[in-house]
Amino acid sequence: MKSLPKSWMRLICTVKNNSGGPCFHYHLYHEKNPLREKDARWHHPLPLNRKHLPENNSVSFGDYFHAVKSFLMQEDCKGLRKAISDLSGRNISARELGDIHIFLEKHGEFYHPARVKSRGHAFVVNGALSPAGKKNICREYILLEYLQKSLSVSFLPKVWSLGRGKCPDGTALPMFLGEWFGDFHEFHIAADPSPALSAGKKKQRISVWAPESRYYLNPAQQDALYRQVAMILTVCYDTESFRHIWPWHHAAGDFVLKLSGGSPEVKLITVRQYEPVIRLAPEEAGESDLLQALLLFLISLSVHTRLDRVEGTGELIWAEDAAVRPTLEGFFKGLRQKKPPYSEPFPSFFLAFLRQLPKDSREENAAAVAANLPPASPESEIVRKNLKTHIKTLFQTVNEGIDL
Repeated sequence: MKSLPKSWMRLICTVKNNSGGPCFHYHLYHEKNPLREKDARWHHPLPLNRKHLPENNSVSFGDYFHAVKSFLMQEDCKGLRKAISDLSGRNISARELGDIHIFLEKHGEFYHPARVKSRGHAFVVNGALSPAGKKNICREYILLEYLQKSLSVSFLPKVWSLGRGKCPDGTALPMFLGEWFGDFHEFHIAADPSPALSAGKKKQRISVWAPESRYYLNPAQQDALYRQVAMILTVCYDTESFRHIWPWHHAAGDFVLKLSGGSPEVKLITVRQYEPVIRLAPEEAGESDLLQALLLFLISLSVHTRLDRVEGTGELIWAEDAAVRPTLEGFFKGLRQKKPPYSEPFPSFFLAFLRQLPKDSREENAAAVAANLPPASPESEIVRKNLKTHIKTLFQTVNEGIDL
């Protein structure tokens, strides 16, 4: 049987819209890849990881699209209408939503993000199928909402609604509606593809996962990337309660970027936890506690920004020393953006503190950061292997001078 002409489909959608409801369309990653109930893929189990490895999962592609639709339809599309109203500055009704396109973007360890297009705006619906995602999703929504209200920053996504979408068999999947960062893409460490480097050990480059074709950052762009990652995490660090965003991982695609006029712009798309570096009531904390917590935060930041997986899904890899200086610069840039007295002259004071720190104290604090990793994790092994030389490089860079 031939598919209906597009003009007929538009007519059917118009009838549905006139009856009070939007018309939904489903796609795999791109408008050129529509998915319909008659398609075989509609009934295939949804992968539960970014490597597309088979796992025991009863939720199909079609089930997931149905669940996203049911989530968006709740309370007369209240969440989606609020999101569009916030961005457009005008309240709209469900009847005005018209066509809604849902794109399944990727299969993550925590969520299966679906991009939603309506009335010229794009959003994300993060749906949790895995146990880790289901455990985390409510907390993440609350943390994103809290940080947006307290910091008012553009590098974290806005969120509008939290709830559940239902599969046809009644299975409920937790979901939330948030801001979609258009034209932002994952990036990962890769081998330099330059033919001149074919012999011997390859240098590292940052590969950006653009949908058309992957491209590589030049050294200046890579510096800017590491600088912004460190700045974002430092701005989110609470100097009074010692809370920080953790865990995060480049291999999970937690940060994304786009090139604007040749310069990278970076966003953080997830906040899984926001806990203190050290457990101490703020009213009991003295100056030494403030310095100690910030030192542990800096060491942890400098270590984990060097961790990735080759091309995102390959073996664990440790970034080259070139990542250290821009990470330090981004850290101090983040401090300068805090409210007084932490914006000035505190950065200069903390830099002086770092320079006079004894070698044994540096190594002791680095060991404390490494001990915070699960002992059997592959990250723990690569961190222990590189920790001593990393701390040496970090403090050599501190002593050479950082632009404040």
